[in-house]
Amino acid sequence: MLQALKYKDILADIEKSDILNDTIGILLARPKSDAGRSIIDSLPYYHHRSGKNINFYLPGYGAYWHNAYPDEKHIVTIEGTMWSFSHSMYVKFIEDLEKEFKWKYSGESELILLDYHNKRLDYSKILVFHLDAMLQDKTISSVNSFFEKLFRYFARNSTIEQFSNRMGSKTLGQITLFTILEKLPLNLGTLFVKAKHYAIIDESKS
Repeated sequence: MLQALKYKDILADIEKSDILNDTIGILLARPKSDAGRSIIDSLPYYHHRSGKNINFYLPGYGAYWHNAYPDEKHIVTIEGTMWSFSHSMYVKFIEDLEKEFKWKYSGESELILLDYHNKRLDYSKILVFHLDAMLQDKTISSVNSFFEKLFRYFARNSTIEQFSNRMGSKTLGQITLFTILEKLPLNLGTLFVKAKHYAIIDESKS
């Protein structure tokens, strides 16, 4: 899990890390939301567990702020480093992200998955999962179990594009939401299709 105070911080971190092709996760969750409470409790674990399988960014969260933001609040300590949350920076990140593609924030906890390749974030095929709704109607038992499945999945398929190649498709555009969901581990995708706690934003179509 990586801090993302501003949208441009994600781009800067990717460039600094020399990432060529990868799946990027943007996790939007306020500390007191259903999903947010689970995420904060397990943040030190996620920090190590995500490893090199997938890069998760946490808008509004960060470390070493030194009281730079009036509304910042300490939420957790990871390896001796204090992490904080700022509502104002969280909102600013969302406003910047909404300018990039067709997605609009629901106001609840969301996980956005998209690919990074050719030195840019690819907005042509994006998966959005609504975490609070998935918890509330028991589509998933916990955020922890959901993330564990994702970590294992992306340990084998580091990008949606690589998944496309493994499935024998010629282009990323040929991968449908249902194809991706059906291949998620332990029939997790079937639950999403049934409960409809997902969205796909496909800007590759006119």
